[in-house]
Amino acid sequence: LNNLSQIFYNHELKGKEGNIDYIKNNFYEIENAIGSLKSNIKDYVELVRQKDVYEFTSEKPKELEMLLNVYGKKDFIKSITKRLKKDKEILEFTAFEKRYLKITTESRERYISSREIRMKKYKIKGLTCGVLFAERYKDDIGNIISLNNPDLDCIIIINFAGGISYRTTREDVNLSEFASYFGGGGH
Repeated sequence: LNNLSQIFYNHELKGKEGNIDYIKNNFYEIENAIGSLKSNIKDYVELVRQKDVYEFTSEKPKELEMLLNVYGKKDFIKSITKRLKKDKEILEFTAFEKRYLKITTESRERYISSREIRMKKYKIKGLTCGVLFAERYKDDIGNIISLNNPDLDCIIIINFAGGISYRTTREDVNLSEFASYFGGGGH
């Protein structure tokens, strides 16, 4: 059980192939190898998959990642493993966790909003791009701002500490090709 917890929060499945079918196929291979997994483990695996591919049906995958950030990898794995062993609902948060998640979520929302307000729009290589500076929450910023601005083909996030991220929620935009113009890749 401890290895299962480590596997699914280390994102090892994404690292190998990075696509949803690969993650689902490997989950079923693991399920068949171990036997029938308890429903709370299946629920946990689904939440990690959602975070990994940025395909949310709730805030719970983000909340798990916030707890990972505050606890650190070792303590997070220990906490999740303990919850899974008790056969309890994975997201029965403690009073401390609930308060922390509320404060962190509010802080994240203010930060994202402040980045969106300062964003500038440019036409670059035929794409309408929102360009902004941010050091944190790149995935959230890219997703939320892209959804809030359907007129934008992509969001370009520049981190002063180094690096540029390209994000979009649009299926018709090939960011890998766009990033290659600037020496980048993509996935």
